[in-house]
Amino acid sequence: MATRRNIIKFIILLVLIFSVQMSQTLYSQTRAVMVAGVNKPIGTARGLFPGRVVWVHDTLASKWDGTTGFWWDDKYTSQPEVINMLSNALISLTGKSNENKSWNELFRYFNFTKKNARRGYSKGEKIAIKINENNTDAHADNNNINASPQLVYALIRSLILYAKVPQKNITVFDASRFITDNVFNKCHSEFPDVLFVDNAGGDGRMKSDYVENAIKYSVDNGQLAQDWQSV
Repeated sequence: MATRRNIIKFIILLVLIFSVQMSQTLYSQTRAVMVAGVNKPIGTARGLFPGRVVWVHDTLASKWDGTTGFWWDDKYTSQPEVINMLSNALISLTGKSNENKSWNELFRYFNFTKKNARRGYSKGEKIAIKINENNTDAHADNNNINASPQLVYALIRSLILYAKVPQKNITVFDASRFITDNVFNKCHSEFPDVLFVDNAGGDGRMKSDYVENAIKYSVDNGQLAQDWQSV
């Protein structure tokens, strides 16, 4: 009887070993493989330094415990630290020594590539900032992950102080969503002339207008085929 139990245990052990080996084999065979290969970017690199992407990390910027209050509250997300992070990002992106020169370099590059004009920001030009408010259904605050009030504030502040863009020439918008109070109130109290535009309007925001066929998202496949054949 004992021998029989030992045989059964041995068979179970073999099955377990075989199962583990099969799992490892299947895993190695079915692991996701990048189609383009490692470190082989697709497309044409753009920018001052073509393809450059900057990443900024600061452990002091946020200290929310995951449950108490709102993650975006100033006592959990540090405005000074976020301002410093934005500054570091701009300087790292452009390779310049400060925010003034960084903004000037970005505007000069944009104007040269889009308008063939070698100049920075010009008086009267307007700046539109598209923020992400996908997880909103009202102007009321929520704790979902939307645009950070601190980062929106830092960006507006930097444009005004260092790029010398007048408040009235800056528009913050999400045309198909609501801009929540946490973003609007924080920024509007400091920068009252900045324009905010969202899907609903009201409460200090302007309502977005929709223009039919303003942007063409697709073309007729038949025409596309003809164009391709004529190339």
